[in-house]
Amino acid sequence: MSERFPDRVVLAADTVVAFGDHILGKPHDAADARNMLRLLAGTTHVVITGVAVIHTLANFDKAAKVLSAVHMRPLTDGEVNAYVATNEWVGKAGGYGIQHKDPFVRKIGGDFSNIVGLPMKLATRLLLEAGIRGKPKT
Repeated sequence: MSERFPDRVVLAADTVVAFGDHILGKPHDAADARNMLRLLAGTTHVVITGVAVIHTLANFDKAAKVLSAVHMRPLTDGEVNAYVATNEWVGKAGGYGIQHKDPFVRKIGGDFSNIVGLPMKLATRLLLEAGIRGKPKT
């Protein structure tokens, strides 16, 4: 994208969930979402989001990551199936969206916006470094 629009600033981010040696992206289907939730239920796992900002014309290219911990309570098969039926897992790393009605996350450590999928402090810092300034408040 940055090659097509070298005069524009491009922001990209992607999130994965890590549990032991399992790296979980977005579920492929409902069965995959159920498997992910069953794996994560009753555990603490790590949410990792990588953020990159590129401004080709200004020769600016930086990337960084943020890690947050999530502790999920144990889930019954009925709770997993009920959540999957809501389709709130679609497009969500690890098969869940903490920003939705989320009865099973007990505790988080770190940046909530990272768990949602875009760590705002990091994204803001990188955009400022790339020369993007917010609109003045009036």
